[in-house]
Formats: sequence, structure tokens, C-alpha cells
Amino acid sequence: MPEVVARIPVDIPHSAYVFPVLTSRKALGVLVFAISKAGEFGSDDLELMSSVSSHVAVALESALAFDAAEEYQRELARERDQLKLLLEINNHIVAKLDIHELFHSAAVRFASTSATISPVFSCLTGRPNRWSVRSSISLEAGDS
Repeated sequence: MPEVVARIPVDIPHSAYVFPVLTSRKALGVLVFAISKAGEFGSDDLELMSSVSSHVAVALESALAFDAAEEYQRELARERDQLKLLLEINNHIVAKLDIHELFHSAAVRFASTSATISPVFSCLTGRPNRWSVRSSISLEAGDS
């Protein structure tokens, strides 16, 4: 609270009321009402200030919910794109038997979804500690 009062110019307020900006779930802040003339706030003023702080709380909560919904929508779009990529790769696995062609197709599709990731696909044969590369392909980010 001292930091809120510190923001009010010293020579202006004569009287001030601080109202909490609350929702049923959490406190969002405070709303300060100040007057520069001598006197007190009337009961109608207090009722209006209380109503304004309630309306501000609802508006802030709506804005925060809207931001959260937009972020969730972006997250869902990223997940959708990842699943689409996996489906395309799966379809190529099923449709293509040539390993080099499969790797190239998968690498191109993967690289097209990311400007920063350079995919490398390799098929290894043998046993652990004795692997050999049967087929491999790599693309630079953005190549296709």
C-alpha cells in the first residue's frame, strides 16, 4: 500500500479512499480515489467508488481470461501442427518402402515446420556398441 500512496502527488489529495479490486477468486489490485478539496466523501460517493472498483475487477478478470484463452489457443495450434506432422510422417512410412526416400520426405516435412531445427534421420543396423549407418539424410533449417 505505501507504494500506491507514493504514486499520488503530495500536493493534490486532501482525502483518499482505497478500494480493493477483488473477484471471487483473487485480489487483482486496488483503486484509489482522492479529492483535493477539504471535506469528506459522501455516502453516495462511497457507493459509486465501490461499484466502480467492482466493475473494474470484472473487466480485469475478463481481460485476464481472454489472454489465457488466446495462449491456450496458440498452444492447441502448436500441438495440432505437431500431430499433423506425425500423421504425415506415419502416412509416408506406410506408403514408402525405400528408406532413403522415406527419410528425405520426413526431413523435408519436419524442416518445413521449423525455421530453427535441422532434422537428421538415420537408420542404424547392428547391435549396441557396434552400430553402423544403413541410411541417413540431413537438411539445414529451412531447406526443402
